[in-house]
Amino acid sequence: MRVGIVGAGAIAKVHVTQWLKLPVTYVGCYDRIPDRAEAFSAQHGGCTFASLDELLANVDLVTICSHTDAHKEAVMAAAKARVAVFCEK
Repeated sequence: MRVGIVGAGAIAKVHVTQWLKLPVTYVGCYDRIPDRAEAFSAQHGGCTFASLDELLANVDLVTICSHTDAHKEAVMAAAKARVAVFCEK
């Protein structure tokens, strides 16, 4: 299973740490702020994706770790792309 993360803030660090312990392939992350996504990838590995659609095209499951006000957009895009979603709240 290929896993990606939307949002590269504090909670994403918790999620990626746990994904890396499981028998899944962590692919990378997307964040609206490219520098934050680049820093996250430099620290945790994986690719940095330029868009949410690009990330969704490369994963089977996505963890939504963005700010709460961005959850709906990411969840709906993942559903449309037929990607499984893990989203808190």
